[in-house]
Amino acid sequence: MNALEQEIIDKFHQLDADAQQRVRARIAAASKPDPGDPPRTEADVRRRLYARARAYWTQHGPSDRLALTDAELDEQFAFIDANGVPHLHADNIPAPATALDDLIGSLNTDVTDLSTSVRSTLRQHFGPSDERTD
Repeated sequence: MNALEQEIIDKFHQLDADAQQRVRARIAAASKPDPGDPPRTEADVRRRLYARARAYWTQHGPSDRLALTDAELDEQFAFIDANGVPHLHADNIPAPATALDDLIGSLNTDVTDLSTSVRSTLRQHFGPSDERTD
């Protein structure tokens, strides 16, 4: 601990109990992330998803899900659908397809490593080019 930190601690201890409580409250408020800040970790993303899920369950139910802790949701939470409805794994609802799933599903090929055929695919699609060197 440096001298400045020690001085701050000493001044804090000189305050009366009410002033100390106000300082603690301001520190706690300042240390909470701003909801407008982008999430920085997977845990941040999960906490925001759980907050949205709890808001939904508070308004629409089922209310028993409100009792789930973050740790329990870490194991049980599946996704929030396009309608804003949160789902748990126990709901047995398949996750919605993504645009990437649609793209992958449209590929009609037996090649498992598409990077090996990129040049030939481009050549077939765009034709040979004198400017290209392979």
